[in-house]
Amino acid sequence: MRLLLSRWPLATQVRHREELLDRVLQALRADPAAAVRRDGGKAFAQARATCLHCLSSRACQNWLDAAEALPLPADFCPNARFFRELMASGTARDAFDEGQRQPLDA
Repeated sequence: MRLLLSRWPLATQVRHREELLDRVLQALRADPAAAVRRDGGKAFAQARATCLHCLSSRACQNWLDAAEALPLPADFCPNARFFRELMASGTARDAFDEGQRQPLDA
């Protein structure tokens, strides 16, 4: 797969941006299933599109590399509102007991 992606720089960029968004969700300890379910999937799709077109990918990468020492989410992030809403709605894993997670169809 790496050989194929190296021939398609845009595909490499898209995959990198997807990885950044996934890393932010991990840093926030957000429940990925809950993030995807927000607003019938529209909010997550918009967050992915926003990340894809973001001009701050290098800053995001640097921020993620030092995320333990920095506030979450980063203020420069155009998806900061989405991430704050996830945290406020209790979809961050540390915001509820792991034993009481809601099923995907909830």
